[in-house]
Amino acid sequence: EVAAAFVHPLDAPFTPSLVNTVSFLVNMFIQTSTILVNYIGEPFCVSLRQNKPLLYSVCGAYALLLALLTGAITELNESMEMVPMPTELSWIIGGAMAANLVVCWVVERVMAAAFPARLSPVAKVLAEGAK
Repeated sequence: EVAAAFVHPLDAPFTPSLVNTVSFLVNMFIQTSTILVNYIGEPFCVSLRQNKPLLYSVCGAYALLLALLTGAITELNESMEMVPMPTELSWIIGGAMAANLVVCWVVERVMAAAFPARLSPVAKVLAEGAK
């Protein structure tokens, strides 16, 4: 009888909450910033400016994230089942995201300069030929 009343959380209907909203926004930010910060670019790939699909995808994801975070488009937040956040919480999360992106980018660039990638002789020839 008790087992029949139990509903596993994955089987339960989705109920929007502040925790779900914040979790989605932070998860989306982490995935997007990981791609942006870790994108190597030249000489191994085309630069981010030349990779228009990736550049537009990242910019679009950040625009969507900003719209969701600020609640600028109420219909969008409602259709994605986002719970309205207190303004102070939005500022805190937005500031933490911006600071995280800047710090991660700076650390990535410092580490890349401190520990430059070594190219094999074949890769050096290919890199020179690509220029």
